Amino acid sequence: GITWVHASDIIVVLFHRGAFDEQGVLNAAAFLKVFAWLPPLMAVNSLCSRICIAGLKISVVSTFQVAANILLILIMVVGVRLWGPTWCAVALLVTYAVMVVTWYFLLIKLFPALKFRKILMDIARIVAVNIPPALLVVLWRLQQPHAGFLNLFYGVIVYTVFLLILTRCFK
Repeated sequence: GITWVHASDIIVVLFHRGAFDEQGVLNAAAFLKVFAWLPPLMAVNSLCSRICIAGLKISVVSTFQVAANILLILIMVVGVRLWGPTWCAVALLVTYAVMVVTWYFLLIKLFPALKFRKILMDIARIVAVNIPPALLVVLWRLQQPHAGFLNLFYGVIVYTVFLLILTRCFK
């Protein structure tokens, strides 16, 4: 949430000196916005790979990962040629999203007793929990469009308070 909303502010705070010009900051912020969505998808991929390895389906994992990497390379090459370098990050996001959907059907076939849908729903809930504080931060940012670092600080405070409230509610 906060990474998506404040991508340019984060990049400015971290890298806006030296060789980073305004266009470099905008490009890096675009990459950061896309990369912010990758951790949940990567977690699902890692979990599914480990489930298959524990179930002695190592050849399935190897074949699946090779196919996913080929898909990633194809999407990256075509996307970069057609739409520019930002498609490197988009290719990762698209590939991991396809992997999660494919894992769903593959694990249902390989391990019918596994409740993979419940795992995906739990991850979706975790991602959805980020929506209310992100909306608060976006509303604040619309009210204070030129506050820069203050907006980033406010976003950190909102997310920290939200996390503390959730921790209290769901002990």
